[in-house]
Amino acid sequence: MQYLPINYISGDVGAKYSNKTSKIGEYYKMKLKVLSSFVALTFIITLFSPQGNAFASTLDQATVQLNKGETSHSTRRITIYGGQDIKINVDPVTFGSRGVIGWTVFRNGVQWKTGATTSAYYVSPKWSATTAQYSLRLYCGVPTNTQTGCYSDGSIMAVPE
Repeated sequence: MQYLPINYISGDVGAKYSNKTSKIGEYYKMKLKVLSSFVALTFIITLFSPQGNAFASTLDQATVQLNKGETSHSTRRITIYGGQDIKINVDPVTFGSRGVIGWTVFRNGVQWKTGATTSAYYVSPKWSATTAQYSLRLYCGVPTNTQTGCYSDGSIMAVPE
């Protein structure tokens, strides 16, 4: 049996396969460049689109707790951006003698929506909102006729459009 020199075998085989390997490597490098360009372009378009701002920012929310010794209590202001709507939850635990928990939503410090609940849990419908700052105020009773003795939790939140 005759053996060929190692450099002859490795040179011949290596040349044959290294050429194919480099072509395959170039193919995947090009594919990776195209894919990463596509991902970057998609991110940029989403970031600057009107709906993209709603998802690029976090969905803000705030909570409030109305205690028995208070007539009313407010959340901090949350910011609603384009592409976001607004929703509130009111969860009365103890009603006062009038049996009502009132609420008001303020937009930029001005009354925007108001209502009251006599049920054990109130969830608002999703309201269309403009870019502004919003807050929720809970009342023991109705806003024009408050009392003490109520206990309620509430929250205001941004939700996707």
